[in-house]
Amino acid sequence: MIEKNKPTVHGRQYTNSAKMKTMIRELELNENPDIYLIRPLGQVANFIIKPKNEYCPTIWVVSPGASGSSLLYDNIGRCFGTEEMIYPVIKSHSYHIKWKNKNCLKGIVSGGCLWEIEKQDKVIYLYSHPLNILLSFYEKINDDYEGWAGGNPHYIEFLECDTDEDFNKNYLYNDILNLEKHLDKWWRQNDFDCLCIKYENLYNCESIIENFVRGRLYSNVKLPPKRQRKTDWRTHPHKEQLLQTYASVIEKFEQKPDYEIFSKENK
Repeated sequence: MIEKNKPTVHGRQYTNSAKMKTMIRELELNENPDIYLIRPLGQVANFIIKPKNEYCPTIWVVSPGASGSSLLYDNIGRCFGTEEMIYPVIKSHSYHIKWKNKNCLKGIVSGGCLWEIEKQDKVIYLYSHPLNILLSFYEKINDDYEGWAGGNPHYIEFLECDTDEDFNKNYLYNDILNLEKHLDKWWRQNDFDCLCIKYENLYNCESIIENFVRGRLYSNVKLPPKRQRKTDWRTHPHKEQLLQTYASVIEKFEQKPDYEIFSKENK
């Protein structure tokens, strides 16, 4: 019997005693014929425990940020799994990449490790209205501007922003956060199963998420009560300039359906 626990992503500590205990734990797990370990590519700092011969996908919750990924990440893990094992859940803001012919993603809350997207894994991509994303980032960046100017990994590694540019001088006139690139890279057919959802429609998609992950129609997914978003681009003093600068990505966003499923089988 596998102990049901959370989180399912385990990390090594770097003190000698803790590292030894973790290594012993790994050896014990490797000898268990009913499970196997998933490790990041290129290193072995973290690992995920999965049962052999059972359906146990990793659920990836991906967004450019400011699109509900934290809400979904914090709540979706308890909705899926068996009595023995909760499905692992990893959050990411990056683009997926090919590494040694593998589909890979960086996990933002798991040490920034690069993980392979396995065949049975499920990716849920959330994307809000581009201007609401932008204005949420505006508040976050100006609360801690050094995070931008100093190269916070969120901007450098995940959104691939040029942080040499002054955010406040540029955000009104160019897509400094690469919001259009993020939408283009994700809301399309890829080599893995991906459910794309507009954040504004997330609360209407609980049964859609259930069916996508486990292939059944009744829903076990229950999100916490919806909260009013703090930012609203419609009341921004430079609304007209924003609409002009971000016209292309806004048009793409508005043309997308409320949700769309891309199955690897259809590629």
